[in-house]
Amino acid sequence: MNNSIYSNIKESKTGDLLPFFTDGKSMDSFYNPVKEAESIILQLEKSYNFFIITGLGSGILLKNLLQSFPESKIIVIENSQADYDYLKQLPLINTLYNNKNVIFSTISSIKEDLQNNYIPALYGELKIIQRQSWISHINFEELNLKVSEALNIISNDFATQSFFGKLWQYNIIKNLKLYKNCNKIDNKIQIDINKTALVIAAGPSLDSKIDLIKKQRNNYFIIATDTAFSILSNNNIQSDIAISIDGQNVSYNHFNNLKQNYSNTIFLFDFCANPNCVSYLQKKNATIGFFKSMHPLLNLIKNNFKILSSGTGTITMSALDLAVQLGFKNIEILGADFGYINGKSYAKGTYLDRLYQKSATKIEPSELIFDKLLFRTNLIKNESKVTTKLLLNYQQSLENYVKSYGLEFKNENYSYKITNNSKKSLTINDFFTDFKYDDFICKLKSLNKEQLVVALLPYIAFLRGKNSKLSWEKYLNKAYKNLLRLI
Repeated sequence: MNNSIYSNIKESKTGDLLPFFTDGKSMDSFYNPVKEAESIILQLEKSYNFFIITGLGSGILLKNLLQSFPESKIIVIENSQADYDYLKQLPLINTLYNNKNVIFSTISSIKEDLQNNYIPALYGELKIIQRQSWISHINFEELNLKVSEALNIISNDFATQSFFGKLWQYNIIKNLKLYKNCNKIDNKIQIDINKTALVIAAGPSLDSKIDLIKKQRNNYFIIATDTAFSILSNNNIQSDIAISIDGQNVSYNHFNNLKQNYSNTIFLFDFCANPNCVSYLQKKNATIGFFKSMHPLLNLIKNNFKILSSGTGTITMSALDLAVQLGFKNIEILGADFGYINGKSYAKGTYLDRLYQKSATKIEPSELIFDKLLFRTNLIKNESKVTTKLLLNYQQSLENYVKSYGLEFKNENYSYKITNNSKKSLTINDFFTDFKYDDFICKLKSLNKEQLVVALLPYIAFLRGKNSKLSWEKYLNKAYKNLLRLI
């Protein structure tokens, strides 16, 4: 049974084999499909390195595109696998299937295929070649939605890399060097996973939970995000672990000038996090460990540091992933509001309270400064809170993580209660692994720029964000030279 949108193959006026749709219409030009393909390609700028073709059809357009752009990456979309199976009757299609630069996708898989293959820092701008004859025979709304969703995710990720790419590269090298002098913990340290792991973020609903945390403190193992750490400290609540992933200098304010014993908390940092925080805590004799994010430069460190997930970039996700991998059966998340409640953006006790109160005047009181923070992006009214598109993405990312692990959870009154039945995969000692910094630097210096392309992509994204008109070779050279300066 043929489930394809194609039902016949005939010769064109020029003798080329063409597929015809079930309604009898040809996808390619019946009179001269080669000339049609050449006309489409003549309109394309030579700067393109990544293409999407909607509809494979005879394969003539794909063949000519590969000849004109031999180094490009191309995703071809067909309605379903049945269409590819039908089109394989054409000898040209079977030849094209062997090309490593082509991804043969379908409407159902295009979102995943696009996310897995399109890297803006590497390829630059993407070009979609829409073939109207094919589009009129498929569910275009579904296709458009999937492509738009994928490009939105890729765009957000590229925007983040464009903003942080340079900073991350600096932070990673600096933190790797600092790790040599960090206090190490006793290898026999044990964590009571029978307690409830309390993952604490800094949303405004945390204010109403402080008294409860104090009363039941002995029942909890507290994993605090960096912003929440200062809130808890100002309320005389000691965190067992504090975790930080923010690479910006402002994160330094989460840890300094607090009235607490830093040596009673274990601090875990993403290598992309701000190294000034690490330096400060070293002076306080704090115990400091590190974990890897998905930054490709860190992939050059083999089998040393563990990975914690941050989803779309939220620290609450990393704290939750830590609790899950440490093997806590009962986990509760507080303060993960992913929005603004009663006009408040954070709970009381963050560094913003100190900063805004210090800079407040009669004309611009601290409340007005907080309002500016709240209204810095477009707001969305969502159920009982006001939120933003970014915060909703964070929330969705966290809930997707919970579902992917098959965890049971309830979201009640701005708190997530999670039952974790997955197997323990980490101990706290895994964050204090041996690492030979000098050997790693020697390894980096031994690699040429072509061998470091993947590791340099976030920095190249930063460069593209500053100037999108340079050649690939110039981007690569600049990123490579900056790495050499750091090491």
